[in-house]
Amino acid sequence: MQKEACVVAVEEDAVRVRLLRHSACAKCGACTMGENPETEVTLKHIAHLQELNLKPGDRVTLVYKANEFLRAVLLVYLVPLLLFILGYLIGARLFTLYVSARWGEGGGVLSGLLLMILSYLGLNRYDRWLARQEKYRILIKSQTPPYKE
Repeated sequence: MQKEACVVAVEEDAVRVRLLRHSACAKCGACTMGENPETEVTLKHIAHLQELNLKPGDRVTLVYKANEFLRAVLLVYLVPLLLFILGYLIGARLFTLYVSARWGEGGGVLSGLLLMILSYLGLNRYDRWLARQEKYRILIKSQTPPYKE
C-alpha cells in the first residue's frame, strides 16, 4: 500500500508527516467527518531516515505491505475481542460453579476484561518487537516538488 504525505517536522529518530487525501475522496469527508481533511502522524523507526535528508514541506510516499497492514488490523481488533468473549465464557462458568450462580455474569465480565487487558499488553510487547524488525518498517520515498499549502 502507498499513501502520499507531506513532511511537517523531522526529529532525531522520527518524522512527523501529514497524510494527504487522494483526489478520489476529495468530496467524501467520511474519514474525518469533514473536520480536518488531513491527518498528522509521527513515524518512528524509519529505515534510512538520515539518508533521505527530509525537510519540512517535502512530499513523500509512505510504502508498506498491505498484508502486514491487514494482519495488524486483525491483531488489534480481533484478538482482544475474541479473548474478551473467551474470558467471559470461562469466567461465567467458573464463578457459577465455585462461587455462586448470582456472581456468574459479573465474574464473566471481570474475567473477560482481564483477558482483554492482558491481550493489549501482549500486543504492545509484540509491537515493540516488530518495530525492531527491518521487514516490518514503513519505507519512505521522496517526491518532488515540495507540497504547498
